[in-house]
Amino acid sequence: DQVFLITGGGGAIGTAMATLFGRLGATIVACGRTEEKLDVLAERLGSIGVPVHTRAKTIRDPDQVTALVDEAWDTCGRLDHVINNAGGQFSSPALDITPKGWNAVVETNLYGTWYMMQEAARRWVDESESGNAQSGNIINISTIQGRASVGIPHTAASRAGGVALSRS
Repeated sequence: DQVFLITGGGGAIGTAMATLFGRLGATIVACGRTEEKLDVLAERLGSIGVPVHTRAKTIRDPDQVTALVDEAWDTCGRLDHVINNAGGQFSSPALDITPKGWNAVVETNLYGTWYMMQEAARRWVDESESGNAQSGNIINISTIQGRASVGIPHTAASRAGGVALSRS
């Protein structure tokens, strides 16, 4: 009886988490950039009786993040957990990564994670201050830290920032 918002919900890891938590009785709110993947997720979860709400959104846009969190609350009445699973990466020699490619990865992995954390926390605080006790959990999915990430320095840098952000 918990509500999970999972970013990157249409991907392999997002689908696995949504399925696991759904089978344990959770309501799933999933977002991702590809509506077709989210449709497949909704169909799969619906076929096993899991309540699921999907929205094609990018977490790189703070206004879309706010709308997503609002929609989760409006649809489900609360939000218990946010799993920042969305991620961007592509393998490339460091010297070949363009500013556009670098920005796309950092904006998704670091900025998007921050926008989701901040908006969910704002909502939990607002609900608590209005007399509706609501707390929640934020889980940030990352990559292995502390060793070379040849071919994905943009991912390594943005995920390391996300780990530091989580610790803060």
